[in-house]
Amino acid sequence: MSDFLHSVDPDTLLAHHAWMRRLARRLVLDDSEADDVVQEAWLKAVERPPRQSGSLQAWLGTVVRNAARQLARGESRR
Repeated sequence: MSDFLHSVDPDTLLAHHAWMRRLARRLVLDDSEADDVVQEAWLKAVERPPRQSGSLQAWLGTVVRNAARQLARGESRR
């Protein structure tokens, strides 16, 4: 496996929006928080694209789950 960054095209992110939103909604159980999770996942995808080629959907799923966990941690600290 190579160790180079694969950029994520914004149009590709938009194509994955619906299922990312559904996943986020199941994880946080709130519409506005789900939107925040997806937005954070998009930022992370653009700032730190995957290092290896493979399933973009699987990688984005991990990014969404991590963003939901970070949101929950932030809420629990308040």
